[in-house]
Amino acid sequence: MEADDKKKRKKRMGVLGHMMMRKRLHRYTPGSEVQIEAIETNVSSQFVVMKHEALKAGLHYDLRFRMPKSKMWMSFAVRKGVPLKPGPKVLAVRTHDHSEKEALMVGKIDPPEYGAGKLTKWDGGSCTIIRFSPGYIGIEFNGSKVKGVYHLTNLGVMKKDYKKQNYWLFKGKI
Repeated sequence: MEADDKKKRKKRMGVLGHMMMRKRLHRYTPGSEVQIEAIETNVSSQFVVMKHEALKAGLHYDLRFRMPKSKMWMSFAVRKGVPLKPGPKVLAVRTHDHSEKEALMVGKIDPPEYGAGKLTKWDGGSCTIIRFSPGYIGIEFNGSKVKGVYHLTNLGVMKKDYKKQNYWLFKGKI
């Protein structure tokens, strides 16, 4: 049974996702950086992509998904938007976690508040967190625009300051 689950996961994530995950996990040295504990695989959750026309940071998209066993939403700022086709990698900059109210808020944030500008919902729906471990997150999105398996791979060693945790975001081929 367990071997079948591994085969199904490998097929969903694609060979590239597995290779990237192994490389990233191998480079991670626990103890000296932020501890992100691995969670159960194939955990159902929700996600939202917000179009954020920020006065200071300019136009970007905020990819947010609910953390398993938590009420908080993990958030990434993606300047070029979430890629809808396999191939291109885009920079996803980790931002602070949001409460559900903050994560789903639409409307205008007035200056001088953090994130001042206009927020609109671009996409959203259910998702399955395939893998969540230090340096790698694999998620299958089921939205109206964002569909399929996506990979977030850390660009280097995890840092204590979440603002310095940069990831590649790319869509898997399967």
